[in-house]
Amino acid sequence: MATRVILVGQLAHTSTLNLALMAAPSNPSSELRMPKSDYTPGYKSLHVYQESHKLVIKIYQITASFPKEEIFGLTSQIRRAAVSIPANIIEGWARQTVKEQIQFLYIARGSLTEVCYYLELCQTLGYIDSAREVELKSQTDSIGKLIHGFIRGLKNDN
Repeated sequence: MATRVILVGQLAHTSTLNLALMAAPSNPSSELRMPKSDYTPGYKSLHVYQESHKLVIKIYQITASFPKEEIFGLTSQIRRAAVSIPANIIEGWARQTVKEQIQFLYIARGSLTEVCYYLELCQTLGYIDSAREVELKSQTDSIGKLIHGFIRGLKNDN
């Protein structure tokens, strides 16, 4: 039985391409997939992903106590914006070109700015106290710096 070697690429956060070799049957119609037990998403090692994921969890916990009339308003909006941050970081990480990676990081940064505004609005409306807003603002500032550093690193590598 003849086999072909297929290159499976995975973009790392340093914008280099890591290649893994995988033997596959010579029949091109046969289904190729990486065994699930051998695959751990590399984005989980990104500090910017980890910190933005923590923010999402906090946002969900905080908004759980918001008034029920906000469920389709502010609660939904801030949750969607928060989830968009790590989601865009992950999607950018998986893209093939540095230009695409950076574009998704810009989108993540925009979503982060949106979350900052919603937190200000939440405090103004009395849904969170000013101490909680300051705490979350510090966390968003930190994530913003991480995103900026990631963008700068990708630009410098290119």
